[in-house]
Amino acid sequence: MATVMELLERGLVTLNAGMSNGGEYRVTIWTIEGPKHIGTFPIVFLTQGGETFYDPERLKKFWVDKRPQLDGMSLWGLVNGGTAAVGFSSWGADLVALDVNDEPLIAVNYPSAFERKEIVDYVRGLPDMWWHDQLCGAAQDAYQPLGQLQVLKLKLADTWGHVKAIVPVADYLFYMLTGCMGHDATMLQSQGMLGEAAKVAVQQRFGEPLCPGILCPWKELSPDAVIGVEGVGFCVPGTHDSPLARAIGFSVADTVVWTGSWGGVAANIDGTDIVPCDATCEAGLSFEGLTPRALQKNTGMFGPVYKLLCQRAGMSYAEAAEFVLGRSDLPRLSSDTVDDLCSGSPEEVAERIMSELEETSCSEALAVVLHTAVECVWEDLQKLAQVTCMSLNRVAVVGGWAENRAFCTLLQEHGVEVVKPQHAAKATDIGLAVDMLRRLAEEDGQPVPVEKIIEQISV
Repeated sequence: MATVMELLERGLVTLNAGMSNGGEYRVTIWTIEGPKHIGTFPIVFLTQGGETFYDPERLKKFWVDKRPQLDGMSLWGLVNGGTAAVGFSSWGADLVALDVNDEPLIAVNYPSAFERKEIVDYVRGLPDMWWHDQLCGAAQDAYQPLGQLQVLKLKLADTWGHVKAIVPVADYLFYMLTGCMGHDATMLQSQGMLGEAAKVAVQQRFGEPLCPGILCPWKELSPDAVIGVEGVGFCVPGTHDSPLARAIGFSVADTVVWTGSWGGVAANIDGTDIVPCDATCEAGLSFEGLTPRALQKNTGMFGPVYKLLCQRAGMSYAEAAEFVLGRSDLPRLSSDTVDDLCSGSPEEVAERIMSELEETSCSEALAVVLHTAVECVWEDLQKLAQVTCMSLNRVAVVGGWAENRAFCTLLQEHGVEVVKPQHAAKATDIGLAVDMLRRLAEEDGQPVPVEKIIEQISV
């Protein structure tokens, strides 16, 4: 093992796929001088009849001969023989169906289930307590396995019997590089499939021919797992990006508001005995992320909708912030429209918002969206406080809205201290680098705390 600085001297390569990246892995090299963006590697989306999926051919070529092509340049050439480690993250809803040769048949991504209303209604109509009791307290929505399995079944109607395994896409990419068939524990928990009992519950509720052992059949990796790869150094299992962003916030506060393509609030409950129960279920809270473990409430895609409305209004973020702070008189969105912020594209949601507000300009609509977002966040924070008995005196904001003056100002008006950890606006990217260093670095034979790692990374 090595110190943080020794690892940064050799360099870390991170591949981060988030919804805002348009289905591409953003590749960055982290050194003592700071991060250097190298390029992007596309693996999605393949559009079929208006629906979006991963492209199976691109998945198969991601590590062809361990030499994926990145903007005409070999990614292998970046990591081979020079770097300390490579790691990647993605959003947590993606599954790939593999055949008997471990080749991808089809892979669904986050929007796949939401593009079918009947699947959304089916998942949201399931009993709340079943969801909490059986699926580790996972968030109840269409992007969880029961919704994604419905999509896989529809798309593979004629070849369903050829499916050997269904695994998270990030775990499949990790296997292609390392040869290790393993599941990242944080990813499984966020999907409600951590532990054999949860997987069996999903298979039984699915109610369709699904052979026992087909769902995430590989071994569960520990939260500290790293795999040595010849010519690379170490590879960190592909993990879920939201817990990585929240971990940055938890370095300065026990309660976090994370923002960006997806948003919500979370409380660090490490070391407590809180478990899925009637109270967490009634509050709509779910459990996600093992490092640290979090009790969280999804707020949805306010970020992309706000960004789109800013563009349509022809306003910079600074101009929009000034406008929003002066328009507290505008109405708020209905609860049904707020629910829509968890489904559909930003364009579709923006159109529904404009329709609901009728003769409202884009600039006024973006003010309504942001004021509504703050009220939703505050409501969710109160739910967290009630269930956990935690204080809300100090809240960390991470992600793009950490730099949104209007959002932070309006949140502070509720009487909480808003703090921003170092590199808050780039929480997902730096969160992955920090997680890699957390797994790999030692000082005096002891693991290095996250907050100390953050202090040593230049951005």
